[in-house]
Amino acid sequence: MSVRTAPPPLRLGRAVVRDIASPGIRSVAGAFLTLMMGFGAAYSFAAFAVPIQAELGLSRLAVSVVVALSGATTYIVSLLSGPIADRAGARWPASLGIVLVALGLALASTAESAAALWVHAGLLLGTGLGFINVPAMAAVQRHFTRRRGIASGLASSGIGVGTVLIAPTVEVMSAFGDWRVAFLLSAGLVLAVGLAGAALLENRPAPVHDRQATELRAGPRRRRAFAMAWWGVLLVSVPIALPFAHLVPFALDGGLGLREAMGLLTLIGITSVISRILLGALADGIGRRGSFIACCAGTGGAMLLWATGGIGWLPGFALVFGVVNGGFVGLLSPFVADTFGADAAGTVIGRLTSSRALAALAAPVAMAASGPEVALCVAGAAGFAGAALLVGAITQD
Repeated sequence: MSVRTAPPPLRLGRAVVRDIASPGIRSVAGAFLTLMMGFGAAYSFAAFAVPIQAELGLSRLAVSVVVALSGATTYIVSLLSGPIADRAGARWPASLGIVLVALGLALASTAESAAALWVHAGLLLGTGLGFINVPAMAAVQRHFTRRRGIASGLASSGIGVGTVLIAPTVEVMSAFGDWRVAFLLSAGLVLAVGLAGAALLENRPAPVHDRQATELRAGPRRRRAFAMAWWGVLLVSVPIALPFAHLVPFALDGGLGLREAMGLLTLIGITSVISRILLGALADGIGRRGSFIACCAGTGGAMLLWATGGIGWLPGFALVFGVVNGGFVGLLSPFVADTFGADAAGTVIGRLTSSRALAALAAPVAMAASGPEVALCVAGAAGFAGAALLVGAITQD
């Protein structure tokens, strides 16, 4: 009787290398790196909002417009970048996006007016993010089915890591000069690391026949489901948009120092990274769509905690928001693929997330104009209402 032996170490090593080098794993790594650099650059603007405001003599409303324009442009451009990724692959749209983000940072370092910041750190940087976000996440969806949640969580955790790195990066770069020097150094870092990440993304387009079938098969129930999901994502995006624009200034107004205020963003980033990975793995077992909707409802609860808790509760808010924000971002693309199909993931994700443009544009500006009390309560209600609409979308599917 023959005895089975373990495979030779060389063969086992080749299998591991083959798995690591698979298109799916490469796409997860590429999405992680491009999202980390793109969103890390965008969210870092909050760290420099106070010195920029002081040097250029701007109001808080004028500075908040930068964040609003960047976010809104990201999701408007997704309407274009999603179909491009389906037809041409994700690599070159993401590479273009990285170049535009770096260019936006470099030009923003020369800004002498609010208008220049709006164009460079708002519109140009947001356009770059729009060419990164959907193509990178859509590339991941087509390679995974059973483990789609954990794969998307790992890929999107790049956003959280980028947020975590803001505070230490700002501290290091501040040693070389002011915010202008920091923006210029960041541009070079984004270009180097981001282009390396984009090169890892799967460059194969979606099959034409599958893409056409997905786009043309929608009946009345599917169209109703998509409409409810579109409005649901819009409403949930209202609370999602506020902390990255206003949490640091809010904490500074309440008496915290800059390092403590920046620490809140770091806490959100760390918690969201853990959340994306753990919730992604858990959701694969208990249900991705239900887990996603629970996180959406959680955004409403987080806003009410911010509104009623006071300065002392901001670390608790940062923890809660990090969890639900990580779940929302990490499970959004799997929710779309599970509900509407993964064949034309770029197109469908781009169409659905275009609703986020309205929230990203209006929410930060509205909070700057109306004050935090009213804005946070309205944002909390929007989060709960959005979750209810997403439940309705599932029942239509």
